[in-house]
Amino acid sequence: MTITRSGICRGLLLTSMLVLAGTVTEARAATFVVDSVSDDAGLTACTSAPADCSLRGALVNANGAGGSNVITFDAAVFNPGTITLTSTLPTITGTLSIDGPGASLVTVEGAAGFGLMAAGTGADLTIRGMTFANANAIASGGALSVTAATLTVTRSVFSNNATSGAFGGAVYIESGSVASFSDTTFSGNAAFGRGGAIYLTGSSTLALSDCTLTGNHTDTSGATAGLGGAVNIDTSATATITNCTLTGNAALFGGGLHLRGSVTVTNSYYDQYMTYTSDSKELYYYDQGGRLTSTRQLDGTGATG
Repeated sequence: MTITRSGICRGLLLTSMLVLAGTVTEARAATFVVDSVSDDAGLTACTSAPADCSLRGALVNANGAGGSNVITFDAAVFNPGTITLTSTLPTITGTLSIDGPGASLVTVEGAAGFGLMAAGTGADLTIRGMTFANANAIASGGALSVTAATLTVTRSVFSNNATSGAFGGAVYIESGSVASFSDTTFSGNAAFGRGGAIYLTGSSTLALSDCTLTGNHTDTSGATAGLGGAVNIDTSATATITNCTLTGNAALFGGGLHLRGSVTVTNSYYDQYMTYTSDSKELYYYDQGGRLTSTRQLDGTGATG
């Protein structure tokens, strides 16, 4: 067989075109614009037509599209707008950015019996400019549960979420997940067990920066071991807290933090801590090898179990 120079050139050109086409396909991200406050699962068209894309429908599309995708919100509808869910949203399975226009403009809220959102194994979820409120879950993670996934949250609010029978009133992070929150507020969240705002476990890592955690609490009646009014860091988990404020959080042990893993605190302010034990009033409480490193003296006392 004779291979000519022109044949080689045509082959190289075809190969280059195929590689380029593959590159363009991989780089292209689908964008779905939520233009309805309805929780209607049938609103999945997500075209330029009005009111044909719910948040639930956009998530179904994003999961089915594969690759990296983006969900945004129609400014004419969310000015402001509240989505009241009737059940937990579909578990996120891929790489997805949910870009809200601001926490005061987009609110996702729930009702009794279920959490709001979940990131499943292998997911890479970014959330910007949204509020998650009024969930009352039975399972862990009132607003958001994260399992073996990556989570990045900025400029958002978690308010008045709860879990009535488990851990993580606002957020539950497990199974080696990597989670970060910046410029985000956690207020008035509650867990019957541990972690009024955040529960971290299973070799997961957490980074909080420029966040405010206020008025969160766990059970203080003594009926359960209410641990970590704001944050509970379990065995083998690690966290960093930088430039944050923790105020007015409450627990049976560790009004601000309960530690079985390790946490490093930098340039953060703690005050108005509250616990409900008769013999101790501690901002942070650590046991079973928990470790705390702080670059600033904490406004409050600690205790060791």
